[in-house]
Amino acid sequence: MKVAFITFGCKTNQYDTEYLRTVLRTSGIPVTDSLEEADTVVVNTCFVTHKAERDARKAVNRMKRLGKRVLATGCMARFMPVPGADFSGDLEGVLQALGVVSTAQPITGFGSRTRAFVKIQEGCDFECSYCVIRFTRGRSRSRPLPDILQE
Repeated sequence: MKVAFITFGCKTNQYDTEYLRTVLRTSGIPVTDSLEEADTVVVNTCFVTHKAERDARKAVNRMKRLGKRVLATGCMARFMPVPGADFSGDLEGVLQALGVVSTAQPITGFGSRTRAFVKIQEGCDFECSYCVIRFTRGRSRSRPLPDILQE
């Protein structure tokens, strides 16, 4: 089994994709940048704009037409099932669907990026009428300081 990723949206989604890559690599599951080589494609979805939602749905449908197993995560997948995906949900659910037991691990790379991200907080406490993040990522909570410093 080889896994590839398609990521939409914010830097948090980019971070989450790299987290999944790191966990899979350290678990011995091959990760590829080639969608053609992959058996499974993880689509990290965005639900903030109509365009991002539409693009994520198109990516899921395109991968299904190519015969790929599609696992969806990200805000859209956390908010509602993504039509056509074999799984929709959070990061841990994606890992479970791949048969991986996750352990918190520092991220090992960010591909071609010159600067890495360190996520220090997840969620949001604001209640903006247009935003779905508080529903999909929950209340604001900080990561433990030792984990942040280790990463």
